[in-house]
Parts: sequence; C-alpha cells; structure tokens
Amino acid sequence: MVTVLALAVLSQTSSLPYADSLYRQGEVYRAAGEYHRWLFENPTADERPKALLGLGKAYLKGKRYADAERTLRQVPEASPLSPLARYSLAEAQLGLGRETEAKQLLLELPDTLRGPAAAQLGLLAARKGDWRTALGQFEANPSLASLAQRRLDTPERDPAIAAALSLVPGGGQLYLGRHSDALNAFLFTAVTGLASSYYFSRGNNVLGGTAAALSLSFWGGSIYGAAVEARRVNQQTAHDFLQRATEQVEALRPE
Repeated sequence: MVTVLALAVLSQTSSLPYADSLYRQGEVYRAAGEYHRWLFENPTADERPKALLGLGKAYLKGKRYADAERTLRQVPEASPLSPLARYSLAEAQLGLGRETEAKQLLLELPDTLRGPAAAQLGLLAARKGDWRTALGQFEANPSLASLAQRRLDTPERDPAIAAALSLVPGGGQLYLGRHSDALNAFLFTAVTGLASSYYFSRGNNVLGGTAAALSLSFWGGSIYGAAVEARRVNQQTAHDFLQRATEQVEALRPE
C-alpha cells in the first residue's frame, strides 16, 4: 500500500530532466508544461535558472515570443546561464519585431557566444536583403560565408528586360532560362502568325482574323508573363537563399 501511494505521489511530481527530454524531442508544449510544474513545485531550488531557460526556449520554439521574453528576463544575471538566456532573449525580441533591442543584446554577448551571435546578426541583415553585410557577419563560418557569396553572385532578373526581350516571341523566357517555354512561345506565335497570313492571302478573313487574334493575344500574354515570371524567379531565389541561411543559423543555436 505504501509503495502504491509513493508511486502515485511520484507520478504527480514534475521532473526537470523529463522536461529537458521532451524539449530535445521537439515536444515543446509538453516540455513547457513540465517546466511550469517544476518551477511551481520548486520555488527556491538552485536549478530554477535552468528551468526558466528551458521554459523560455520552449516558448521560443513554439513561437510564443512574448511569453519567451517574459520568462527569459527572469534568469538572474549572476547565473552562469545568463549569456544563454540573453541569446534566446534576443531571438524572442527578433520574433516580436524589436530588432534594435535584439541587435544590442547580441552585440553585448561574451566571446563564448560570438559565433552564434554574429550568425544571428548576419541573418538579420540577410532578411533585409543586405547580403553584403551578412557576408561580413558570416565570415567566421565558412558555410554561411559561402552561401552569402553565392547569393551576391546570383544575378536578379529584370522584369523590364524580360518583357522587352519577349517582343521577339520566346526571348523573355529564354532570358529567364525557361528554354522549353521559349520554344513553345516562338513556335505557337510563328505558326498562328503564318496561318493568319495564309488565310488572309486566300481571302478567308474569318480564319485569318481568328489566327491573327490568337497570335497577338498569345504574344501579348507572353510579354506580360515574362515580366511576372522574372519577379517570381527573384522572389523564389531570395526565399531559397534565406531559408538555407536560416536553417544553418538555427543549427548554431547554443543549447
């Protein structure tokens, strides 16, 4: 009977290692609940800074940035975990859109966190499209520096040029590297144009007008489509590079 009661009590007691395990497994909401329980049950324990840091990081991964900020600010500055808490606090502030505060926090971190902090500052610049500044911040990390350099070396496609080149059917698509689309545009416009000329020369104005309308409408759509596609290509390229940078920076997050 005593054993049963003891097990019942233990089953209701939160465990900090268990909360840490949930966090590592990506169960951030369950981890947050366990950290909460542990903090409630241990109001004066020496490990409170660790639990507060764990709770703050769980909130951070769950994108509850305001809760993360509030929790991480409770980690005492005298704690050895304070630098890690301030790093995570900067991430929370970035999530809240408070870039100036986050940047200041990252700049004030100790040398032991200089690498991850610089990576975060570089990512912040990259999100604004300033890959030149990002490259300077990434220089200590060869992989990130290489990524930033490739982004700088990747030319953007000018929608106006794509549209102008499309005055020659397929020219804009060729400029965008869409070779099969370029061939299709050229062939369709040429075939319908030739068909129009043929029918008009035979006195068949109905079929000639129909073919001409098809040719002109497709040609006009091709010009507009090339400009739209150029913008889409630029947006996709920017997204892809930023996504890769974000993944690499997140992998550097100190745990």
